[in-house]
Amino acid sequence: WALNILNMFFRGDGKSNIVYGDCFKYGANTHHEYNRALLNPPFSQEGEPETDFIDHALTAVKPGGRVAVVVKTKVMVDADLEQWRKALVANHHVEAVITLPLELFYPTASPTVILVIRAHAPNLNRGTLLARIENDGFEISKKRRIPIEGTKLPTVLELFKRYERDGVIETIPNLAMVIDRESIT
Repeated sequence: WALNILNMFFRGDGKSNIVYGDCFKYGANTHHEYNRALLNPPFSQEGEPETDFIDHALTAVKPGGRVAVVVKTKVMVDADLEQWRKALVANHHVEAVITLPLELFYPTASPTVILVIRAHAPNLNRGTLLARIENDGFEISKKRRIPIEGTKLPTVLELFKRYERDGVIETIPNLAMVIDRESIT
């Protein structure tokens, strides 16, 4: 929180409404209050599944607001979470599932994705953008990430903006495609 506020002041932005608080204290002030939530919950903590963090963020976000979360890929493929995914798709719009490079969270090498969810706004006419970022502009060398050429980040960002605007994109093998919203389950 302190770093966010300091960064906000350095940029001359006093209107970001960054709030310091405990995300686990439920109350009237956390229900549909925010426009966006950005999450990076702890991976597979005993008794604190990633889905609880996502559900809480969705409760706090206004209808039509967005939640973006970095989670292990298993959240989107684990058979035990199928009912959770069905509820997610029924009540919200999963706009994008973006696969990240394996070494991004070195040394864990856990497969991860970014989920982008439009809260409380299921859209029966739009699919979900699937994208894969194999090159984020860095590689592991001597236990640290060093810059390399060929990042796919700008391309995936442009595809996401196009999908957001038009609701469709052309399929690009091994990079991006739009799937039917029900396929998320």
